[in-house]
Amino acid sequence: DGGCALLAVHGRYRGSATRRRDGPAHLEQVAAVVAEVKRAAGEQMPVLSNGNVRSAADLLSALAATGADGVMSAEGALDDPAIFGRAAAEAAQRKRKLRKRIDALGEGGGGAGG
Repeated sequence: DGGCALLAVHGRYRGSATRRRDGPAHLEQVAAVVAEVKRAAGEQMPVLSNGNVRSAADLLSALAATGADGVMSAEGALDDPAIFGRAAAEAAQRKRKLRKRIDALGEGGGGAGG
């Protein structure tokens, strides 16, 4: 099977000879690629998003915006070698907060509806 095992998408247009980048990565275009790959290959093909990841918050935002299976980071990881650990800790904290909110809804703390 000579196919691709993993795809990494860097959502930037090629820059010019004097300017390496055209600006921020176009995460909506990465999301379109992710959606098409998932439609065609299902979960068999992991897709990684790359670009605009300089902090743990950026990393989580890129995952949310693109639906990618993971994120690549070059400059962000050079500036903060623990970026992926920080993102994991931040995601776990968000998950705990969400769980508390869901539990509160089940106990009748849902506000207007219940």
